[in-house]
Amino acid sequence: MALVKKLPDDAVFEILTRSSLETLGRCRSISKEWNRVTYESTFHQLLCQRSNIVSGFFIQSLVNSQLSSTFVSLDTDASSTSALSLDFLKVPVQIEAANQGLLVCVNQNNRYLVCKPTTKQWVKIPNPKTKYPTASTALLVLKSNPLKYKIIRFSQAKKPVKRKSEFWRHVRCEIFNSTTWAWKRLKDVILPCKTFFANKEDSVVAANGGLHWLLSDNQVFAFYEDAENWEMFSLPPSAVDNGGHKSKPLLAEYQGRLAVIRSGEEFMDMWVMEDYGRKLWSATRAWNIKKLCGEEIYPSPLAFHNGDAALFMAAFDKVMFYNFQEGKSHKIRLQYHPHQIFKFQSDMEEVNLERPDRVLKLQAKSEEVNMENHPEDIRGLTKFLLPLKGFKPYLFLLLAPMLGVLYRCCSDA
Repeated sequence: MALVKKLPDDAVFEILTRSSLETLGRCRSISKEWNRVTYESTFHQLLCQRSNIVSGFFIQSLVNSQLSSTFVSLDTDASSTSALSLDFLKVPVQIEAANQGLLVCVNQNNRYLVCKPTTKQWVKIPNPKTKYPTASTALLVLKSNPLKYKIIRFSQAKKPVKRKSEFWRHVRCEIFNSTTWAWKRLKDVILPCKTFFANKEDSVVAANGGLHWLLSDNQVFAFYEDAENWEMFSLPPSAVDNGGHKSKPLLAEYQGRLAVIRSGEEFMDMWVMEDYGRKLWSATRAWNIKKLCGEEIYPSPLAFHNGDAALFMAAFDKVMFYNFQEGKSHKIRLQYHPHQIFKFQSDMEEVNLERPDRVLKLQAKSEEVNMENHPEDIRGLTKFLLPLKGFKPYLFLLLAPMLGVLYRCCSDA
């Protein structure tokens, strides 16, 4: 039996830095070593260069009672903003959710749309029940080619209901499926009256196969789109206690796993979900940020950029990327105070955002145009067949006599 030779680590590194985001996601599940390497700053930088990938954050700010967005990345100059923007939408929009290069936005007329900023593509989608105030929205891209995604929206619909001497709140849950091009309402999520989504400003964290939100009582709310169910579990007690921390607990994704981070005067502590099934946390890292705190007063972590670097809030109108390994910071000045951030990573490839039935019509039209070189009788028959594509089980019975006549005519000729 021939032995399977292992690829050298250098070769694996070179191959992965030239892969697509979808392929990279699959490769990360092959081994822990591959997963670790693909989150390093060096790898991330080469991946963006070689695979033409844009990586950074959309920062949404409140300006004159309206929300505007700015894109920042490590390539953004400290005194200017990046060229990537939402100006192609022509009207002001509010970003609701982001995932794998797509954004869910709402325009000034309260219309929902999905867009891909790197290719300037966008499409309107049906609206959910917008009369109910949005509590939080999440986007999950399931497949890139053909594009499939789901949007999960939670909204406040009812007043608290008293049950067994306690008040409970009903939260509406709706899911938009790009395949069916429609919203579906699930069972209401029932939460204790004093428990709610902590801050709409906090990012939704996709990790360990679920979507995660931090609740006001330091519970984690997890939603699983495949099973369409949810659960709640607690943060690690040491992350909840103050313990010299200046910032509040923040949910984050670290190397594909759910994590909690908090910063103090000299250190940023992190707890990672080591066993998701049993909900076991472990305090795995404590990064020294003394140098960072010397540059800025009480910098607050916002999210991980990759395994070696995180995005911090500094002062009122400034954010910075800080690399823990190198102890280097990259500061970016903003025009306005950040209100909400959305992690963004995208390729430059166009996707088909149109609804599926419209795509089929366009394909049918294209087929009709390409029939110009067909024999006259065949072209006429094909045109007749196109409207009946949806009746495949009965097609043969209906057209069998015509096909027989056509066959005999061709044979005689």
